[in-house]
Amino acid sequence: MLKLLTPDQVAIYWTDISATIRASIVPLAEATDETLNLVLEAILREEMQVWAILEGEGVKGIAVTYINVDVGTQARNIVVYSLCGYSPIEEKTWREGLEGLREFARSNSCTGIVGYTKVPRIKEVVEMLGGKADYAFIELEV
Repeated sequence: MLKLLTPDQVAIYWTDISATIRASIVPLAEATDETLNLVLEAILREEMQVWAILEGEGVKGIAVTYINVDVGTQARNIVVYSLCGYSPIEEKTWREGLEGLREFARSNSCTGIVGYTKVPRIKEVVEMLGGKADYAFIELEV
C-alpha cells in the first residue's frame, strides 16, 4: 500500500526520509545538505509529495514525487524523484502502490508516471507492472 505523508509527518520523520532521498536522488542533482533543504522546502509547500510504501505493519520504502508540466505541450506527469526500499518489496505491494499513484495522478490531471533509474531491479519492476523502461538518460558536464 502507498500512503501519502502530510507535511507534518514529513517534518517529524525528516532524518529518515532525507537519508532515503540522499541514497536515491535523481541524476539531475547532487545529494548535498543544501539540495536536501530545498527538497524539504518543496515538500512543506506541497510542491513535492512523500509516500510511505507499506507492507503489513511496516514501512518497506519511501518514494518522493512531484508533478511536472511540460512547457511545450502542457502535458502533466507524475515524476518519481526518488525511490528507496529498506527491504525487498512484494509484487502485490508494487501493484497496490502503482494503483494508489495512478489515482493521485488522475486526480491531478496527469497523463503518466515517469522517472529515472540506473537500478536494474526498478526497470524489472516497471516492466512487470506493464510499463516501459527503454529510454536512455543522457548527461553531459557543463
